[in-house]
Amino acid sequence: MNKKILVDASYKDEVQVAIVKDNKLEDFEYSTRHRQTIKGNIYLAKVTRVEPSLQAAFIDYGGNRHGFVPFSEIHTDYYNIPVEDRQRLKEQNKREIQEVKEHGHKKLKALRKSDHVEEAVIDDEDGDLAFDSAINEIQEEEAADIPALDENYFERIKQKNVSRYKVQEVIKKGQVLLVQAIKEERGNKGAAFTTYLSLAGRYCVLMPNSDSIGGISRKITKVENRKRLKSIVDQLSPGEGASVIVRTIGQSKSAEEIKSDYDYLVNLWNTIREKTLASMAPEFIYAEDDILKQVIRDLYDDETKEIIVDGKEAFLKMKQIASSISSVGGIKIEEHKKNTPVFNAFSINQQILDLYGTNVEMDSGAYIVINHTEALVAIDVNSGKLTSERNVEETAIKTNIEAAKEIARQIRLRDLSGLIVIDFIDMIEPKNRRHIERILREELLKDKAKVQVGHISNFGLLEMSRQRMKPSFLEHNTVICNHCRGKGTTRSYESCAVTILKTIEGEISGQKVGEVVIYAAPDTVLYTLNNKRSDLIEIEKKHDVKVTLMQDSRMSAESFAIEKKKNAKEVSAEKVSDEINSEVASLTSPEPDGKKVKKPKNKKRSNTQSANSKQKSQQDGDE
Repeated sequence: MNKKILVDASYKDEVQVAIVKDNKLEDFEYSTRHRQTIKGNIYLAKVTRVEPSLQAAFIDYGGNRHGFVPFSEIHTDYYNIPVEDRQRLKEQNKREIQEVKEHGHKKLKALRKSDHVEEAVIDDEDGDLAFDSAINEIQEEEAADIPALDENYFERIKQKNVSRYKVQEVIKKGQVLLVQAIKEERGNKGAAFTTYLSLAGRYCVLMPNSDSIGGISRKITKVENRKRLKSIVDQLSPGEGASVIVRTIGQSKSAEEIKSDYDYLVNLWNTIREKTLASMAPEFIYAEDDILKQVIRDLYDDETKEIIVDGKEAFLKMKQIASSISSVGGIKIEEHKKNTPVFNAFSINQQILDLYGTNVEMDSGAYIVINHTEALVAIDVNSGKLTSERNVEETAIKTNIEAAKEIARQIRLRDLSGLIVIDFIDMIEPKNRRHIERILREELLKDKAKVQVGHISNFGLLEMSRQRMKPSFLEHNTVICNHCRGKGTTRSYESCAVTILKTIEGEISGQKVGEVVIYAAPDTVLYTLNNKRSDLIEIEKKHDVKVTLMQDSRMSAESFAIEKKKNAKEVSAEKVSDEINSEVASLTSPEPDGKKVKKPKNKKRSNTQSANSKQKSQQDGDE
């Protein structure tokens, strides 16, 4: 497999990174200067408000708006409780971890009693068992004696702590917390933070204040690799209350490489701790690495043949980064010197532009449709031109297999997150549904985000959720349409014209109006004049009013503005009435001492005379 990493840094304001396998876009990352992200950054923050109803704390970390820290994400070290109670909590947490692992041992060993799990699952017509779930549990059982990264451990511990106290009991306003951003600001919501810090290296993850035993990523399933890595982890000493996790990319690395990466993380944590002790909240402490360093740290692996960089400055920086990381060696980094942009040279630019569309064509002629809604992302699978199979079931299976692989790829490329519902083509056989589920799960293993996948229902729907790592591709690169306001559709010209006519009558009914001026989009105005002229004439006769339609290119397709003007006779009559009312009011206006004094009735005329005399004196001077 020919895998390359293409870096387009030809423009300073934006850096784009594409991972290409056999000329097919597999992953896409980007960073823009005008939209900086804070996820992964560490801040020294101050609690501004404790909210009992939300069981959370709001913090000032120096951003535009206050951040949000759920009570479950506040470490027990920050609790305002006696020291002996805090020590008791730590002991309870350790026992909880051990109990969870022992319970998992018993459960998985019971599952191991069946030597034909795979055949039993495949032949299961009711779909009560999931093939991939059973296989995963067997793999976990084979290495159950080796510690592994399991987020459920952390969640159980956090929930236990939350159940023991209330946030208002142990967290106070003005308290200082060292926090790390886990979610970006979105809409009116502020960023979300945690006090459970994690520092990611190339092969390890260091968690400085985690009471977990840590260990090895669960994505490393080979028993021999896990045993070897277990012996390496045992040689590392992260210290009391800290833990280290070996990442998936580190499964084939030597002890020296892992130790070197671990030492780098320890030094980084010491630097962060020293800066924290010398700072006053709110204060920025540490920034997550930029995208060029992430290419070396997270995206580059043993399958990557080379990294091609378009941009002299970025090329030199990446060479420097590669040489500074001692655990990384033999990275082939080349500068793209051709006049043709690097994405165009490798036929990737069109694949990136396709991400803006809702339809995704597949090689067989089938296609999928991706639509974003407020609650979820809906993905529909259609057979399209694929009709070569002998019956409906075979066509459905072939289409769904291809769609499952493409959907997993599109989820990564577009950074789809939250609840995702996939409408597969209906299949009659339950074992075929399980087969599609297994393929989808296998493809999703390539995803860095946490993914939870359900089962295909009798209606052909599969529900899944994906961790939100960052704003989706469309959120980051698009704005709401001025015409449709994000709906995706606009009203027809007929509907807009009828609405304008009804609005005119509603506005002038019972009022003395001489003229009505309508400002609308050019196409709407032309349609109304060409197709609703008789209705406009009828309104003019019925209400004795003149209707004028004006084109305004600034108007969206559905919007319009109305201006009402009165008759000239009405205006002059109102003007005379206003003048009379003004003179009457002036005759009775009080002086500063409170006495009412009559004013001369020829005030207006006297002002005119003084003006005339002034004009005459100017003429005499000129003469």
